[in-house]
Amino acid sequence: MTDAPDCAIAYDEAASCVTMGWRAYSPAGFRRSNEKILGTLKRRGATKLLGEIEALEGLGADEEAWLSQDWIPRAVQGGLRHVALVTPAFGLTHAPILLAGERIPAALSLAYFDSLEAARAWLA
Repeated sequence: MTDAPDCAIAYDEAASCVTMGWRAYSPAGFRRSNEKILGTLKRRGATKLLGEIEALEGLGADEEAWLSQDWIPRAVQGGLRHVALVTPAFGLTHAPILLAGERIPAALSLAYFDSLEAARAWLA
């Protein structure tokens, strides 16, 4: 497991995916943790990402732009193909994440779920 203050990052052998469990949000922590997620995806040759993102409230416009214009293209170039995001409480505080999800490359499948079990089933 690669742990960061804002996010728990691991590889789930059974699901063959990288997992991320966000604990908090800060602009610096967001980028730092996402770079660690990208590194884990590359090291494992993973094509799937499972994320619990309820704690990512208040994502700023700069981070949304960085995510959609920089991080996602690099992740797709590195082989990422499927992303399942778990957030039981989608609301206006998660709007920037939804916006970034609307701008994904055609090679990437993204889906949102209310439960971890549903997200794992979709990735399978």
